[in-house]
Amino acid sequence: MHREEREDNNPRTTKRLKLTPPRSTNVLDVIEKSMKQTQKIMAQQPTKPIVVQKPDPNYVDSLVSMMLKVYGMENIHEDDEESRGTFPKGSPGNAKMELEVRIGVKRENQFIPGIRKEDFIAYKALLRADRDVVETNVKQKVYNYSVCEFGQVRIVYDEETQTCLSQDFKQRRDNDEMELFCVPYACRYSISSEEMQDPPSELPPAYKLVRHKNRYTFRKTDGSWAWKVELTEVVTRTADDSEARNYEIEFEFEEETLQMCRTLEKSEVKAIATRFWDFAVKLLNRMYRPNDSHFDKSLSLRKVSEEENKDLRETANAWIPNLASQTDQFPGSLPASFSRESVFSVQKGNYMVSEKTDGIRCMLLILQGSGVYLIDRQFDFYRLSGFDSLLELFATNGLTILDGELVTHVPSKRLMYLIFDIIVLNGDQIGKKPLMDRLTAIGSGVVGAYRSALQKGTIPQDHPFTLIGKQFLQMGDLHKLTSMFKNINGHRFYIDERRHHQTDGLIFTPVNDPYIPKSCKRLYKWKFVDELSIDLKATYNRYNGIITWSCVLPREEGGGEQEFPITVVTDDLQRLCRYMSAQKENSAIVELCFDQTHKMWKFKMIRTDKASPNAKNTVQSTIKAINEDLSMEEIQKVFPQKQHHK
Repeated sequence: MHREEREDNNPRTTKRLKLTPPRSTNVLDVIEKSMKQTQKIMAQQPTKPIVVQKPDPNYVDSLVSMMLKVYGMENIHEDDEESRGTFPKGSPGNAKMELEVRIGVKRENQFIPGIRKEDFIAYKALLRADRDVVETNVKQKVYNYSVCEFGQVRIVYDEETQTCLSQDFKQRRDNDEMELFCVPYACRYSISSEEMQDPPSELPPAYKLVRHKNRYTFRKTDGSWAWKVELTEVVTRTADDSEARNYEIEFEFEEETLQMCRTLEKSEVKAIATRFWDFAVKLLNRMYRPNDSHFDKSLSLRKVSEEENKDLRETANAWIPNLASQTDQFPGSLPASFSRESVFSVQKGNYMVSEKTDGIRCMLLILQGSGVYLIDRQFDFYRLSGFDSLLELFATNGLTILDGELVTHVPSKRLMYLIFDIIVLNGDQIGKKPLMDRLTAIGSGVVGAYRSALQKGTIPQDHPFTLIGKQFLQMGDLHKLTSMFKNINGHRFYIDERRHHQTDGLIFTPVNDPYIPKSCKRLYKWKFVDELSIDLKATYNRYNGIITWSCVLPREEGGGEQEFPITVVTDDLQRLCRYMSAQKENSAIVELCFDQTHKMWKFKMIRTDKASPNAKNTVQSTIKAINEDLSMEEIQKVFPQKQHHK
């Protein structure tokens, strides 16, 4: 991935060994009431078939029609002299035609461009993960003036120099809209003419609105795309000072492609349109369909067979301490939600604090005589190629099991495995020991050994990802930790000398406890209230079009699933219904966040990495945390800053 950032106001510009470890010596009523009142990434093949795996023929045919129309309209701008008002016509040869495909939603038969913030972030990460894509970033302030029903004059303005840098007249000539059944969105094709004009000496009054644009443009370095992808974060302010933030994605066909369509056969134009929709469906569909792998597509992974998976589960289960019995569910330690009641436990106990990483949770298994594996939240194993050098470091005496998250180091775009716990180190069950011993093992036994091998050349420079430990601090250093949280363009990042990745909260880890698999009541997670979410199972009834929601009951209540009624924002529910009606499966695990303004749940994403919904007590504790709305500032007051004496 090549990236170029600039601030610019110019718009032109084998056989596995069987290893055996050594032998070891009435809140609900309130919740239900609130429920009744109340969405870094790579196109893998789906493990379960869905109806829309290829572009719908209607997508392709309608695009072909629009592509062939474009230059039948190339001279139409000559006839609109009266529509320009006081704005002048540009110089001859300055006009060009555009064909854009915008993604948005339809409400009451009106197309509204824009996507969810979560999808915007995910699509940007997916495009950045492609090393054959070049990215440019431009920031502009654009004043818009309406001069006719479908036309507007746009002036790019520089506030510092108070200069109008450029001016153009853009008029929409034709458009077509359709629902996208591969994702819960719609699309609009637009043909527009754009004519460059001489900018005025000063900004005219009576503008309709001003748009602050932060635009990311992606193109294929080898020119194999006949289009470019533009992701734009837009803050729009009207003349009466009302303001709105929107996240937009559009595909704009390159002018050379449109010019070429004048001489191509219709079948050749259709081939271009088909290639476009092949690409677009794979990109857009990534957030909404089951995948063979939930990991970064730059990794060379192979999902093991069912028989291999069963054997590997048995091996991992045998080595994980404090595991009551063999399990076919992810055995990683799962924290409880941090609430006001948890404050006393953390104050009274001995705890360390770390940031809560917003990455892909997975375990890393390095197994003697077998290989290196990533273990996902469904407790499925993926054989990782290109990292067998770790076997010589960490599997000479059996195996190593690490717990952590895959994240992207933002400046370098380098994939990192951030280790926050360790279960086994080269046959030694470190997981039985208290936290400080485990952190020492991570620091010297894993990360230190890895860096030494890297310097010696034992590990190749192009290995799949970097191994790095997570930072843990004493509770008295909470302020120091939170000072490393940075809010950049509405996204939260943790930044220190070695780490720069997205974060969504804090983790409080007990110092004296060993590694506790699965639910751990003394391990706490606190998330920013806007990041809090629940994962429920959505079951779609194809006969009446109704979705029912359910969670998992605890073992003491019989296990199984229980219906958990919630109220979902109408638009999101309709999108989800459209998505599920396009699948052969009738259920999905859905992540939902709470809209404090409307007191309803909002769709966040399909959790393809999870096989089951949250447990009932997890859902309850999350709702409790939402209701409490415990802020970072309150937590900082409860745990005062440690005084460092000179």
